[in-house]
Amino acid sequence: MAKPQLASNGKIQLTTRKEKTNVNGNVQTTTVEKQIRRATEGQLDELRLSVERSVNKLRGRLAFDEATEWGKNSQALDRVIERLLLPPPSSTDYTQMIFETETFILDAVDNDQTIERAKRVFKGYLDWRFVKGLNTDSALIKPTNAGVHRVIKDGKFELYFNSFSRHLDSLCLLRARIIQFCDEHRNRLSNNGCGTFFLYKDGEDYLVARVSFYPTEDLHLNVYNLAYAGDWGSFDRHSVVIAQQEPVVV
Repeated sequence: MAKPQLASNGKIQLTTRKEKTNVNGNVQTTTVEKQIRRATEGQLDELRLSVERSVNKLRGRLAFDEATEWGKNSQALDRVIERLLLPPPSSTDYTQMIFETETFILDAVDNDQTIERAKRVFKGYLDWRFVKGLNTDSALIKPTNAGVHRVIKDGKFELYFNSFSRHLDSLCLLRARIIQFCDEHRNRLSNNGCGTFFLYKDGEDYLVARVSFYPTEDLHLNVYNLAYAGDWGSFDRHSVVIAQQEPVVV
C-alpha cells in the first residue's frame, strides 16, 4: 500500500513498491514515486464559487425542513446530495424496476422534428398541452438513459414519483424523449388499457404524460398535472418511466 510522505517542497509524495517479473522469471521489486500537488488557493476559490452556484440553483427547490436540516449537520447534506446526484433506487414503496437487464439508451435527437414525430407516434390521441411549445425544449437533445418501473401499490402521481426520494427534475424526461421512447420501445409500454406515466416539465410546472393503447390499438397521450388527485390501482399494472442517471464516481 502507498505510504504518503511530506517532501521538502511541501508536496505530498506517495512511495509504492511494484513487483514485476524479469526475463528469467525472477520477481523484481521497484519503487514508484508519485507526487500529489496540493490544491492552490485559486483552485479552492473556484471550487467555492462552483458550490455557491450550485446552491443558488437549488433555491426554492428544497423544502424548508430539508434546508434547515442541511445546515445543521453533514449527514443531512449527504442525504441531499444523494437525492440530487445518485440514480433512483430500483424499488420503492410504490414501484419496482422491470427490464433490469435492458438499458434503454435514448440517443441524441434533433428537436426540430418532434411535432411531426409525435403526430405519427400518437395516432389515437395527442393532448394539445403536450404539443404546445414542444419544439422549444432544446435545439439538440443529448443522450439519456431511461428506466421502467412497474406500479405495485395504489396511489397518485405525486406518491409514485416522490417515492424515488430524488429531486423531481432528475426524474423528468424532455418531451422529445417521451416521444422517442414510445416510438422505439413500444413493446415496453403497458398495455391492456393500462397507462405508462412519464414526468416532464413545462416551464416550472410538473406534468405527467399518460400513454396508453386504450380505447384503440393506436397510442393515446393524455396530460395531467402532477398534483392530479385521482388514484391509480396497482392491479391495473401501470408503469412509470423515468430518467435513469448514471452513478456519480467520486
